[in-house]
Amino acid sequence: MASIKAILYKGKKLSDGTYPIMLCLRKGTETRRFSLKLKATPKQWDNTTGLFNQDKRVNPDEIHEVHDERTNRIIKHKVGYKEKNALLNSHLLNAQRIVAKFDDEKKDWTVSMFASEFSRRTTHVKFSDFINSWIIHCRDTGKVKTGILYQELVHKLGMYDKGVRSRDIPDIDRKWVQGFIDYCARQGNQPNTIGIYLRHIRTLLNEAIKQGIGSKESYPFSDKYGGSGGIKISKYKSETRKRFIPVEYLSKLKNASFGEDLHLERAQHLFFFSFYSFGMNWLDMALLKKRNIVQIVTNEGNLKDVITYSRSKTKKSYTIPLSQELAAELNWFKNNTLLFKDYLLPIIDKDYTGENLLEHVKSKRRRFSLALKKIAQQLEFPPAISDLSSYFARHSFAMALRQKGRNIDVIQAALGHSSPETTKAYLDSFDTETMETLTTNLL
Repeated sequence: MASIKAILYKGKKLSDGTYPIMLCLRKGTETRRFSLKLKATPKQWDNTTGLFNQDKRVNPDEIHEVHDERTNRIIKHKVGYKEKNALLNSHLLNAQRIVAKFDDEKKDWTVSMFASEFSRRTTHVKFSDFINSWIIHCRDTGKVKTGILYQELVHKLGMYDKGVRSRDIPDIDRKWVQGFIDYCARQGNQPNTIGIYLRHIRTLLNEAIKQGIGSKESYPFSDKYGGSGGIKISKYKSETRKRFIPVEYLSKLKNASFGEDLHLERAQHLFFFSFYSFGMNWLDMALLKKRNIVQIVTNEGNLKDVITYSRSKTKKSYTIPLSQELAAELNWFKNNTLLFKDYLLPIIDKDYTGENLLEHVKSKRRRFSLALKKIAQQLEFPPAISDLSSYFARHSFAMALRQKGRNIDVIQAALGHSSPETTKAYLDSFDTETMETLTTNLL
């Protein structure tokens, strides 16, 4: 059984006081170390994880300057512990794949055979291996949601190109990416979705170039590295149509009775919890626990119960007054549903963490959206608002405030926007749709 790990090799001190980081392979009684062209001080290295210490105080960002001969420009790249750890993970993944390949082939392989294959693979890094190392990097740095998005990209690329696992990073050129765009379009993907995929690919290729394993010559986007006629990702972005439920139908939804169908009734109350909590998104709702309800002293000196939470999308902290309407919704959940552990809402019902928890919440959101669509069908909502989803609650809350004549600064604060201009643009997207209907059946 072979073992592989990255080590800080203290047997050789470099002139700048650092030590080389090496890949250590042990097979039987034989041990071999391989250079990874990385170095660190003992404080910068975490022996427990086998990675660079994730502390900018001891691992500050470094600025690397590269001369681009094609444009005669100096290009500066920022390299920190995140980039170094991503490269380390890529090397480790390469090494593990080599050993797995030898074992699958039932070879009685030697350390020298490994050295030859590792040298070849280090020079030509596979794009799929690099993505997988980036996913590991995302997980290690707590960016679980980002890691899931890159996993979805891996799946999509595999559907487009069955041979993607054999592609080196320079193979991801303009022709290959344009083929991927055309494939997505044929599959019915919207421009925004294609744009998301392209931005992920661009991030990966830029990172590979930073690490010295990518190719500026085959870079498929814009003219960042001196090329011309590259693919412009800005073309694949369109304004998302924000749909809201008019007050008339909101009242109909609020007052609806679903008999003994608790599934639909629960979806109804979850929708209005989001609505009354200023359009709180599904993930933030799911993560709410009893400790998120606290008591504060208002500017007038009164005690007030509020819900405090950090928004998953922006990481900003928010405080929402626990209004009568919100309190009523929480009481309904307490009296009519089975709540798991200390969660406030009946969304999470398994003891998951990390990626498994996010997938669990995502699955519950799909079921919630299906229930809302069934409600819309039962209540005979018009086609324009029959495709209900969790997003309608936030959009409907914003428009209800607008129609009630609330000041834009108040709406901005409630939605958590950084500026009034953002809020105005957000609301104007609704107004445009409203204007489009004014001439319908006019004559």
